[in-house]
Amino acid sequence: MSNQELEQEETGAASVRPVEFPQADATRKREPGSLPLQTFYNVNVDISVELGHATLPLGELLRLGEGEVVELERLLSDPVDVVAQGVRIARGEVVVIEDRFAIRITEIENASPPPAAAEAT
Repeated sequence: MSNQELEQEETGAASVRPVEFPQADATRKREPGSLPLQTFYNVNVDISVELGHATLPLGELLRLGEGEVVELERLLSDPVDVVAQGVRIARGEVVVIEDRFAIRITEIENASPPPAAAEAT
């Protein structure tokens, strides 16, 4: 054991000393949005499709059983929302490919930066 560890064990107090960090390199600073988009091409993002929603009183929700039908606010002809990480990125229509549902994209959301990012520039 070192002397410091022995002192700490005897007194029961931990020794405290300042931490020294290396100087940050200001020459490596990047402008916002300067990182190439290709850097993120292999990042997986969860995508979901929102068919519609409904608002029910809790009592009615608790009384739902098998065979019950919950009517959604969206019309059959309305496009569904394609959502990534909670943000709507597109809209489309439901199609069937073999035995699976799929979405045909009909419109892409505007790719403008969020308001907080726009204010910072």
